[in-house]
Amino acid sequence: MKVVLIFLMFFILSALLVINNNNLQIFNQKDNAKFLELYLNWGDIFYSNAKNLTGNIAKINWFPSNEK
Repeated sequence: MKVVLIFLMFFILSALLVINNNNLQIFNQKDNAKFLELYLNWGDIFYSNAKNLTGNIAKINWFPSNEK
């Protein structure tokens, strides 16, 4: 239940961030379409960055070296 609540809060806060940064009126039909476009684009960029970050973290050698 806590995980669902965290995801819900994340999506709501990110939507508010997109609305606020682009001065959108959520009750306007044109702005609804623009919001959807911007939010999906933001989600795509967020996913790509998270994927790249995870891939780079996995490539790091986490074991200490045996150099003496």
